[in-house]
Amino acid sequence: AFLKLNTDMFCSSAGDRFLLIWKRNISDNQFIKLQSIKNLKGSYRSLEIHSEGIFLAGSVDHCIHVFSNKYILDGMFAKVKSLKEHSYW
Repeated sequence: AFLKLNTDMFCSSAGDRFLLIWKRNISDNQFIKLQSIKNLKGSYRSLEIHSEGIFLAGSVDHCIHVFSNKYILDGMFAKVKSLKEHSYW
């Protein structure tokens, strides 16, 4: 699954149990890996923007995980909440 976070960033699910955040390198217009979010439960089938700086990831274990880069000093994403027994795909 791929999710465009803004004009210069996107998120992708990379196999089981981790997500990758990519950012456009302005100097050569290539995308570089900015962050790996590892050790997550389940594999992610769907990704969806919730609001600026927040996205939702639906996992095969019927949970929706909320990720945010708001209020984090280095701008990296972190899982802030999990909603169990939910699904949106």
